[in-house]
Amino acid sequence: MQSSLRLRLLVWMLLPLLAVASINLLLVKRSARAAADEAYDRILLAAALSIADNITIQDDAVKVDIPYSALEMFQSQFPDHVYYRISHADGRLITGYDDLPISHRLADDKLGNHDTRFYEARYKGEIVRMISYAKPLYEPSGQGPVVIQIGETLRAREEMAREILSESVRNQILLVLAAVALAVVGGMRGLRPLMRLAEQVKARRADELEPFNTTEVQYELRPFIAALNQHMARLKGVFEVQRRFIADAAHQLRTPLAVVHTQAEHALRQTDINSMREEIECLLTSTRQTVHLGNQLLTLSRAQPDAASKFNTDMSLANVARDATRELAPLARKRNIELSFECSAEAETVIIRGNRTLLHELVVNLLNNALRYTQAGGEVTVDARIEGNQFVLEVQDNGPGIPPSERELVFDRFYRVLGTDVEGCGLGLAIVREIIKRHEGEIALQDATKQKQGLRVITRFPLLEN
Repeated sequence: MQSSLRLRLLVWMLLPLLAVASINLLLVKRSARAAADEAYDRILLAAALSIADNITIQDDAVKVDIPYSALEMFQSQFPDHVYYRISHADGRLITGYDDLPISHRLADDKLGNHDTRFYEARYKGEIVRMISYAKPLYEPSGQGPVVIQIGETLRAREEMAREILSESVRNQILLVLAAVALAVVGGMRGLRPLMRLAEQVKARRADELEPFNTTEVQYELRPFIAALNQHMARLKGVFEVQRRFIADAAHQLRTPLAVVHTQAEHALRQTDINSMREEIECLLTSTRQTVHLGNQLLTLSRAQPDAASKFNTDMSLANVARDATRELAPLARKRNIELSFECSAEAETVIIRGNRTLLHELVVNLLNNALRYTQAGGEVTVDARIEGNQFVLEVQDNGPGIPPSERELVFDRFYRVLGTDVEGCGLGLAIVREIIKRHEGEIALQDATKQKQGLRVITRFPLLEN
């Protein structure tokens, strides 16, 4: 399922914002109730002080005159109930609601002169906010302080808190909507470099593989541009290899095909059956060489870095080498060459990973070269062994060998050692090196050690871990 990068960026930008907004709303809800309590607690305190100012002592008795202004303070659009109780310090009622509750704290901690306590209690089935205020009486009668209690239900407070919270919610919504709009605009502007890059890629020709300039793009896009440039560089290298391969193949096939064409025309002009037979035999030899060249070119194409060959098969390279040796044993007997295969016990059990077909071609090419250049009565030895963490496959012959000055050149395509008259197309060792590269191996050419002359080809392959 395809997803929008712009949408993903928008979501990841808004999620933290929404989380912060939610936390802020919780904090606002608390602070709104605290603000409402603070505002209405001041009204409670003002009412208590107003009543306290109207408490007097007449004839050794406490007289309370509840002023209208004290109760008027609680008038609002909400039907809140207001209760009051005025009593002596010892709890004896002077006036008001006798059953108005006091807090547990007040029961244990007596109020001193001018002390004030705010608390909440349940009265008549509702939660009320209460204030208790101690009014001292400075009279010789020793009456002690008078406790003024006023309670108010919470409807007005809750409405005020709701209004504060609603205003905050509206502001938060506007803020989130503004953030969404800015994020959308910012995302569109931020993705413009990618859109421009897409237009540049679309406008390029199929063969235009030059790298893009990384100095004119934003810092965050440079790794992507660098990776794109690396990919294009690899494609350019692959296309160059293909171009050279096609050019080399066309050049190398042109000559043998021309020879085959000429021999065929010459054979048609012969009237003598024996002469025609000789020409056809020459034609057959040229055809065989051309077929061999085509097969070698096909193998070389499969070993190229851009080829789609699979290199994920686990196998015993010792078995692959043994099978290839058996395959070429008839050719060795025909040429009167002793062909032997040696393998250590450790090499029999180890596994490498690669392409079985290409590794088989590698051994066949090495043996073909060895058998082709070894004289009748000579020897060719295949040796498989383990050295460290590498599988070593060695092919040794007692042919003429290769001079040290040409040992690096023989890996070039179509290169032939000067002075040789052995049939070949100069692709054998080029194919071997390409296959070894694809398997992350190594190859070396050395002088033979078992005979006075000859060539020793040593290939090394990494072992499969575990």
